[in-house]
Amino acid sequence: MNNQCSSCGTFWTPVADQVELNLSGPSRTIAHFQELFTTNRPPMDAELSLLQPTAQKTSARLHLLDAEISRLTSRLKELRAEHAVLSAFHVRTRGILSSLRRLPPEIFREIFIQAAPSQRDIVSAVQFPWHVAHVCHSWRLVAFSLSSLWSLISIDFTTQAPYSRARVSAHIQNARSIHVRFIGSEKASRMAQVAAFALVAASAPRWQQLHIRLTSALTKCLSEHAPQLTALRRASVEWDDPSSQHGLSNVDFFRLAVSLVDIDVFSMHMFVPTELPPLASTRLTRCDFDAPLSTHRSLLKSLPNLVEVCIRRAFDDVRNWPQDYEVISLLCARRLYVSHAPMLDYLRAPLLEELAMGGDAPDGPTLRAHIGGLLTRSGCSPTSLSLRGSICEFVSTVLHELVSFTHVALVDSEPEDHFELLSYVLPAASHPDSSNPSPPHVNTLRFSSALHPDVFLRLLESGWSAERSSLKAVELVHHDSGVFSDLSILSRIQALRCVGLSVAIFTGGEAEARESRWLLDNGCN
Repeated sequence: MNNQCSSCGTFWTPVADQVELNLSGPSRTIAHFQELFTTNRPPMDAELSLLQPTAQKTSARLHLLDAEISRLTSRLKELRAEHAVLSAFHVRTRGILSSLRRLPPEIFREIFIQAAPSQRDIVSAVQFPWHVAHVCHSWRLVAFSLSSLWSLISIDFTTQAPYSRARVSAHIQNARSIHVRFIGSEKASRMAQVAAFALVAASAPRWQQLHIRLTSALTKCLSEHAPQLTALRRASVEWDDPSSQHGLSNVDFFRLAVSLVDIDVFSMHMFVPTELPPLASTRLTRCDFDAPLSTHRSLLKSLPNLVEVCIRRAFDDVRNWPQDYEVISLLCARRLYVSHAPMLDYLRAPLLEELAMGGDAPDGPTLRAHIGGLLTRSGCSPTSLSLRGSICEFVSTVLHELVSFTHVALVDSEPEDHFELLSYVLPAASHPDSSNPSPPHVNTLRFSSALHPDVFLRLLESGWSAERSSLKAVELVHHDSGVFSDLSILSRIQALRCVGLSVAIFTGGEAEARESRWLLDNGCN
């Protein structure tokens, strides 16, 4: 039976705790009846006469409650269905009223251009135009009107993910200039790779960038299309394995690439000389080769306008460094990478701004002598130093004396190297009671993966202060994005930012791109 509220008039049904079972009869009989709830004793006749009517009333009430529950359940289902319909309608209505509908296409064009991922983040850059094109008709029209969104074509036969011929064709159709990334594999189907390359090569006259890993079959294909590469500005070539270079005597793919300004050739397995286009001596502003020392010297002498130079000595005895060497002047070079420190003794670069080095560094005094000799000979003051591999004892002997370096990066080094650099820049990090001042010239540190963020942050928290340290910025690179998923790590990073230290973190594709930037690696693999 429903009850009515005296205040508002609403009918309500009492819950179980509010239902009272009124039993009448002799008190002794009632006591015996209550006892039945706690024992297995069969009821007496007097108790039965009292219990049976009560059971009948309870059963009748339960039937009423079941009916009410069924009615309310049905009503709740109706309300939920109505709510779902109205919610969907409300969302669509708000979408119609949204100011985004009134934005002119020019604004969307600018938004898409600014939001497009870097082409170093291959997957995101390829998928981005398709994602925005599937939002709505107007976005699709804007996306297809922006040729720059479709410029990247990426096909990788080292992965299991198949490429879509339809999508590649759409990129070719919508792009004005084309950037090709083609990763071949001797283990994949030769026929499939040749067919895929033929599809992409149909647009060869519009290629502006090419990064390709060649197989023996693809080497022949690229040679056939070499005369069409007149618009190519950036090229990066490597080979999949030694068999890919079988029968190859020289790299002549780019002899007619008259627009070429940037070239990387990684022989990797067997040195193959590269034939440059006729105007390379005046047009090339960047080069990156792995080659013997004699080849590097010849190339550098013939390319006077290089702004960025990567010198990777290979295919000869890297322990042998001639003493009767001629110093080569890189008069335009602002960024320089060398795979071995002694190479610096052969160079002069008066405009140098960034210096990067690979491989394990020699002992501290020797490294200081190589770098210091270059700086003295060139009369330059580079501000950025990036080292790959173990740095040994370079901190006290290089940074202490060569004070032009304000930005220091470590890549693929040991945790001890990171700790040593931090201890030098932040003396209080390793010795809390230290009164030694921080070096006044180092204001930016860049680290890659060696220390867990928790350890790294503890060193920063204990050793850095805005008053005592010249350090203003730190960049942390880690290929595992999960290490920064801990909210406590992120909150500690934010706390450092709040007190004046700029802390930037890079993971995944951004991490690889950042490392490549530090080491002047222009490859896309």
